[in-house]
Amino acid sequence: MKITTIVLFFLLFNTSVFCQNIPNSYVNVGISLGQSSGGLGLKTVIGYRNSGLLFGIGSWGAGITGYKIGGQISIHHFYAEIGYGVVSITQENNYAIYPISAGSMLIGGMFGLGKTKHVFIDIGVGYSFGAKIQTMFGEIKAEVLCYNIGIGYRIGNKKNKIN
Repeated sequence: MKITTIVLFFLLFNTSVFCQNIPNSYVNVGISLGQSSGGLGLKTVIGYRNSGLLFGIGSWGAGITGYKIGGQISIHHFYAEIGYGVVSITQENNYAIYPISAGSMLIGGMFGLGKTKHVFIDIGVGYSFGAKIQTMFGEIKAEVLCYNIGIGYRIGNKKNKIN
């Protein structure tokens, strides 16, 4: 556990490891797993340099479609996002599987790869809140840790000056 914490610290907060310059892009598209993409699916941010409106659509399995709608604000490669969507699925005994919708907040980074930084790795962790699960004993409020991990591409003119 200590080694994992140290590795995450250096990946997310050591700015000497990753260049802080990112392309002047207006659309980011990525394949990811987690709350930002509604399970296994696509995460898209429409806005300047990783900041803007966030849309995610994916699948949590068992035929459940997931989604997330929200916003993301970014400073260099670090970001904070907040939104609402399907954060998980649940099943009680042998009854039908159904989605759990809630709000979520994540912080993380979109770390550019290569010279142009158009391809990036997206890693984020956070907290979901406001989920309500119906059980035979009544309604339960659920608040859990959440994550997102993926790879993406910043769509934009490759001739843009990186600054």
